[in-house]
Amino acid sequence: MNIDRALIIDGLIVAAYFVIIVRIGLRAGRNTGKLEDFTIGGRSIPWWAALASIIAAETSAATFLGTPAEGFKNRSFVYGQLVIGTVLARLVIACLFLKPYYHYRVQSVYEFLSLRFGPRTRDLASATFMVTRVLGIGVRLYLGGAIIVVIWRYLLPDLPVTLATYFWGILFVATVTAAYTAVGGIKAVVWTDLIQASLMLCAVVVAIVLLLRGIPEGMSGGGDALGGWEKVSWFQTGWDSELPFGSALAGMLEEPYTLFAAFIGSTCLTLATHGTDQDMVQRMLTAPDYHKARRALVLSGLADIPVVIAFLTVGLLLYAHYQHVGHAGLPEADNEIFAYFIVNEIPAGLRGLVLAGVFGSMMGLRWLVETEPAIKLESSASGRLQPYQKMPKRSTKRIYCRSSNSGWPWKRLRNCAVSTRSPPATKCIPAR
Repeated sequence: MNIDRALIIDGLIVAAYFVIIVRIGLRAGRNTGKLEDFTIGGRSIPWWAALASIIAAETSAATFLGTPAEGFKNRSFVYGQLVIGTVLARLVIACLFLKPYYHYRVQSVYEFLSLRFGPRTRDLASATFMVTRVLGIGVRLYLGGAIIVVIWRYLLPDLPVTLATYFWGILFVATVTAAYTAVGGIKAVVWTDLIQASLMLCAVVVAIVLLLRGIPEGMSGGGDALGGWEKVSWFQTGWDSELPFGSALAGMLEEPYTLFAAFIGSTCLTLATHGTDQDMVQRMLTAPDYHKARRALVLSGLADIPVVIAFLTVGLLLYAHYQHVGHAGLPEADNEIFAYFIVNEIPAGLRGLVLAGVFGSMMGLRWLVETEPAIKLESSASGRLQPYQKMPKRSTKRIYCRSSNSGWPWKRLRNCAVSTRSPPATKCIPAR
């Protein structure tokens, strides 16, 4: 196929993807006049949609391109054992965290911290969240920019890659994402997440099928290139029993992917990211009740198991594929290898589909727009709360909005406060 025609086909598919995502986001976000509708979707999102949104939020561009790189580099599934900790942490969060969030009818983690521990804890938590998430999303967008760099080298091999190469591509994806999120709120995020999660999984399946077709003898040929599938390890302790205790312990702690890291490190990290970070908690709070929120959270952890296995399988098959066809022109950076395969070896049409999946995984900036109203709400309520009073089991405390309904949704949050007095004209959250 003529290269110009192939590029036009792929470009139209990617453009259609962005148009559809924006259209769905704007349509899903209609009638978000109330604060509760904008921040938690009026607690009307089906649990399965919340589940897909959690998976999409976890599967960033770093996961889409970085996890196959781990499989390619290590030629094993040991990275996947970290899922053990994510499942264990979800069970703890489901049992201990979600019911109190729903019991107090909060719209954010920071509102809960205000009610139970006071404004200092709330301010510290929200500031920590904002700083760490800005740093984290910067890394994810930068890693996602690897696909933009590979496309640049493919189209313009004579021109050097500069910082501007990353900047303009990332700016475009971030602008599109922020646009529909700012207008549609969490409803737009959840329903577009559902589309993006489906597309990303389809893209991974397409990559696996094409890799198996390109390797002589398919799965068995891939196993031969890896020294036999039975030799591909799934778990490792990192402990060398032949060494003295101190050296063996140091060696285990130096290994990034061990059972110790899975049970301790991954569990503690997931407790933080899914139990106390607003971007994940907000998705859970969109479910009608804590029972459905628990279902979405726990099942998303179980769904992570086949997802991470699929991504690592792509990395292993990439290694087998390039063992057969040679490494000429292969990027030096492991994170660019899957992107190189997508751009250079997937047929036109399917390449556009997979590229759309990669760009979908880069749409992580939406957390800033979707969580900012909740953070602003708590900041604006400072000084008007009575946080150290333990709320009764059946609280009559309500959150009222003292501003008008005019303007953008996030601008209507500035004068919101928790109050037990008679309601003003506009009520944001009814008491149970």
